Amino acid sequence: FCTAPKCSPSRAAMMTGRYPQSNGVFGLTHAPHWWAYRPGEQHLAAVLREAGYRTHLFHFQHEAEDALSLGFDEWHARHAPHAPNAMPDPYGHQPATEVAVAFEHFCAARPAAPFYAQIGFFETHNPLDFGGNRGDDRRGVAVPPYWADTPKNREFFRRLQGAIRQTDDAVGRIREALRRHGLEDNTLLVFTMDHGLSLARAKGSCYEKGLEVALLMHWPAGGVSGGRVCERLLSTVDVFPTVLELAGLRAAPNVEGLSFATAAR
Repeated sequence: FCTAPKCSPSRAAMMTGRYPQSNGVFGLTHAPHWWAYRPGEQHLAAVLREAGYRTHLFHFQHEAEDALSLGFDEWHARHAPHAPNAMPDPYGHQPATEVAVAFEHFCAARPAAPFYAQIGFFETHNPLDFGGNRGDDRRGVAVPPYWADTPKNREFFRRLQGAIRQTDDAVGRIREALRRHGLEDNTLLVFTMDHGLSLARAKGSCYEKGLEVALLMHWPAGGVSGGRVCERLLSTVDVFPTVLELAGLRAAPNVEGLSFATAAR
């Protein structure tokens, strides 16, 4: 489950291991909201950089207005800038495939080890026609029972399935790039998201469909491999201490998330 049903608070908690009430990010970090971390909060990129990792951001994040203030050494596949007092233009983002290609080039350049790469995709966020998505109904369209089975909702889920397929294809390219360049075995790959669907009783609400998210992890050399399901109740605020423990690092005493590294192995 995500820590908050909105993007910035959820991401900010995931990347610090501290709840929004503690880290200060109660709402969106772009105009006109301008929520920001309290002084002294440490993003995962900053913690890993201090530990000797080279830190890379691919495309976008939503934890701060100034991405480079978070502790990233390099920013790849940047989205289009926006005016200081304007919300970002959704169509100014790059499609997931293009972001994955940038990561392929990164792997081909033989990155110095160790490295931390944070990769952000816009897909599955509205508008669902982003990136040339025309939907996907090759296996049919099923509206979950939590919502009315109406033509409007059927079209939403058809478009959503197309966006998910685009994201899945991009993640596949990322995994293949790691494999092809000999990086897969010793790379901890974490896939997750920030909140539920943009529908009633989901995003923006604390109902289950607003809070439940996917979480997949893979690290063959570290004993985190496929074919297992962890039944432990998890929150994304736990991702921060878990990644640090798996990397052999100790989380600061003020971290509120609980590591599930033992359960992951």
